Amino acid sequence: MCELLGVNSNKYTNVTFSFQQLKKNSVDNPHGWGLAFYPYHLPKRNKLYSNNVEQNDFRAAIFREDHRLKDSIFIHNLRGYFHNNLRAKNILAHIRKSTNTQTYANTHPF
Repeated sequence: MCELLGVNSNKYTNVTFSFQQLKKNSVDNPHGWGLAFYPYHLPKRNKLYSNNVEQNDFRAAIFREDHRLKDSIFIHNLRGYFHNNLRAKNILAHIRKSTNTQTYANTHPF
């Protein structure tokens, strides 16, 4: 069975502790993982459509691989980049147990 971690908060939240548990659980969900969030240093203000209309420029950071999260060198380096302090208001993480072929295309979030 796949496992999903979702966080939606009105304040920037550190989810490192929850993500660590997901990493441990990836032993039973070895067929891929994904992580999507809006980094706390965004949004930037961009002018769209006209000079009178402003829109927040939300760019999601999306990372995924087609192997076990626990074995990911990439996620280890990403944690170092965030200094073990992954903070965001909206975070979605997924670990996958495949019933068919293990492929990158089937990792989530899409």
